Parts: sequence; C-alpha cells; structure tokens
Amino acid sequence: MPPFSGEGGKMTKKRFLVGVLAVALVFGMTVVGCEEPQEEKWVTKIDITQITGKTSTASVSLWSTLANENGIVAGGQGTIANEKLSVSMKGLGGKDWDGQKDGGSYIIVLQFEGDEFFVFTRGKTFSELGISSEDDLNKLPKEQVLLGGIYKFSDFVDIDTLD
Repeated sequence: MPPFSGEGGKMTKKRFLVGVLAVALVFGMTVVGCEEPQEEKWVTKIDITQITGKTSTASVSLWSTLANENGIVAGGQGTIANEKLSVSMKGLGGKDWDGQKDGGSYIIVLQFEGDEFFVFTRGKTFSELGISSEDDLNKLPKEQVLLGGIYKFSDFVDIDTLD
C-alpha cells in the first residue's frame, strides 16, 4: 500500500490541516482588511517654521474674512523656539476648535510682539495678489487648514508693506 493512500494516511491529515489553515488565513485577512474608513482629521495645531531673528511669543489667528471685525474664528499663542512657532488653536471664548467651522478655508494672520502683523500669501507679494489697500485684503488666499498645518515664514508678508 502506498504511503499516501488509504484511511488514516498521512497525506489525508496534511490535506485537512492545510485546508483548515487556508480557511483561517482567509478569515483572518478578511477581518484585518475590513477596517473602518478613517475620518479626515482637521488640525487644531499650526506650525510656522523658519522664523529667523525672532525669539518672542507670537499669536496666530484664522479669519474667515478680514472685511469685518467678527471674521476671526480661531486663534492661539506660542513661543518661538528653534526658529519654529507651534500654536494650538482655540475657538472664540477658548472653546475647542476642530478646524471645520466656516468651511475650513481661512486667512492666516501671524502677530509678533510689538504689533507686527504678517499675513499668509503663499509667498506672493500684495501686488501679485492684486491687493493695493486694506479694502482688498479679502483677496488674500484662504487656506484649507488641515492635515499638517505647517507653514514657512517666508510665505507670509508684513502687512506694513501694504502702505
């Protein structure tokens, strides 16, 4: 009688075990592969890097529009360390802010001590953006502030250069 045939043969047991392992592998892959889709996370922290020559505290505010005084939707303050400012954003009244309010697109304003204001322009000048007076500030680029929130200081322009 051949070694792999007949009742109780080694080959029959191996086939059964391979079948059990295959079923377990398929079931395991199905369970692992069925993850719930992750909800897109909006940042609550903004980092501004490459800030040279400044070591003070600074604040960042997000505006839905600069056309009225109530345009601010979130803000925060931090200390510049190693040429970087990290700010945890809070909504008005110090409430937690999730970054999705007002459509998620904002004008980013950076303020240093001594009332130095900079606005995020993606590195463009005011004239490149068609801004010639404070009335034109609504032409500033609005940023989708999500997933990362890291900006370079060189992409901001001093508001005083508008005069």
